[in-house]
Amino acid sequence: MTLRQALPGGWLLESFVSRRDDGPVRRPFGDQPSGLILYTTDGHMSAQLTPGPGREFVSYGGRFEV
Repeated sequence: MTLRQALPGGWLLESFVSRRDDGPVRRPFGDQPSGLILYTTDGHMSAQLTPGPGREFVSYGGRFEV
């Protein structure tokens, strides 16, 4: 199975970290972020991320390629 075939569906966020090559690990959404990303078989995606209940959130939608 290819990644393109395995990817479609809904995925829950387990962690969100970022790091530059020479820097420490950062957690821009805190220690317990929440999120969901959806991929469709026709190449569309939608993502919603939040640092926690009742707080601001970030969302994005568009096309994707593998």
